[in-house]
Amino acid sequence: AAMSGVSAATWAQTPGYHLLGLPPGATSGSVGVLSPDGRVAAGTTFNGSNAVFTWTESGGRYDILSADLQMGNVVPRGISDDGSTLTGTQGGSRAIRWSGPGTFQNLGTFSNFQFTAGNGLSGDGSIVVGRAWTNQPNVGQAWRWTQGTGYQGLGYTFPEHVYSEANAISRDGNVIVGMSQSSGGRTDAFRWTAAGGMQALPPLPISNATFAYGTNHDGSIIVGAGGGVGVLWDSQGAHALTSPLGWSTRATNTSDDGSVVLGLLFNSSSIPAVWTPAAGWQTSAAYFADRGFPLPQGWEISTVTSLSSDGRTFGGSLLLPGDTFSRAFVLTVPAPTSVCALLLVGSAARPRRRRFDTSEAAQ
Repeated sequence: AAMSGVSAATWAQTPGYHLLGLPPGATSGSVGVLSPDGRVAAGTTFNGSNAVFTWTESGGRYDILSADLQMGNVVPRGISDDGSTLTGTQGGSRAIRWSGPGTFQNLGTFSNFQFTAGNGLSGDGSIVVGRAWTNQPNVGQAWRWTQGTGYQGLGYTFPEHVYSEANAISRDGNVIVGMSQSSGGRTDAFRWTAAGGMQALPPLPISNATFAYGTNHDGSIIVGAGGGVGVLWDSQGAHALTSPLGWSTRATNTSDDGSVVLGLLFNSSSIPAVWTPAAGWQTSAAYFADRGFPLPQGWEISTVTSLSSDGRTFGGSLLLPGDTFSRAFVLTVPAPTSVCALLLVGSAARPRRRRFDTSEAAQ
C-alpha cells in the first residue's frame, strides 16, 4: 500500500488472502456473510456439527459456541452493519437471532408452518427475513420478523401461488427481495415494501421464471437469475448479465453501486464467479488474479459466498494443497484507483510478490 501511494487505512482489510484458521478438533470452515464494510466475517467450522464464528483482521477468530452453547449447529445467513448481530438457521429448521452471549433467540415457528429459516438481517439488526415451510413439497411463505411485531407473512405475488421465500433485505430495512412460486412451478422474483407489498419484478424476454437473491443498501439494485442467466434489476428494469458460452449463471450478491456482482457459473458443476460491466463474468480466481492476487500454487477456491458493499472484500472457502476439507478465507482487493499502481510496482520488480496472510497469529 505504501508503494502504491495509497494509505492502508483506506482499506477495510489489508489487501490479500487471510486464512481464518480452525479451532481444535474442527476439520473444515467457511465464511457465510460479511459486514457491509468487510471488517467482520461470520461463518461456520465443522467438528461433527456446525460451530459458528466471527472474525476480524485485528482480533482474529471468535468462536461463539465456546461462549454461548445455545449457538450450536447454526449456519449464519445475515449480519448487521457493525457485525454484532447475526441471523441464520439452527439445525436446518429454525430461524435464530443472536447479538452476543445470553441474547440467543429461537424465533420459533410461523403460522401453521413447521419450519423456519433466517436468510437476511437489516443493517441495525432489528429485522430478520426468511422463509417458512412444511413437510408438504413447495408449500411455504416469506416472512419478516421484529422483536415488537413477531412474524409478519409477506404473502405471494399472485393469489394462486403457494410458496414464497425472502432471501435478502436492504440495509435500511425498507426493501425485501425473494421468490414466489405457483403450484405449477412458475416463479417470480419479487420486491416487497411496507407501502407496496409484494410485487413481481419484470421478467427477462428469454424467461418468465425469475429468482431474486440479493440487494444493495437501499433496495435500488437487486440481483438474481432467470432462464439460466444472471439478472440485475434497477430503475431501468431487468438486465441480463449474459452468460459465457456453454454456461448458466446466477447472481447472488451486489456491491452498493452494482459495479461488482458475485455469483456462480454452472454447467456440470458450479464455479464461483464475479461479474463487472467491463469484463462480464469471470471465475473468481481469474478476477482476483487480475487485481493483483493470483491463487498460490495448489490453492483452489471452493465457494465465494459474501461481498462487501464496496465490492472489494470477499468471503468463502478454499482448499489448500493436500487438504480434503475446506478452509475459511477473506480476501480484500485494492480499490480500482490503486490497482494500476500496484500492478506497475509489481512489473517493475520481478518476480511479483503478493501478500498472503496465512500466519496462525492472524487467525
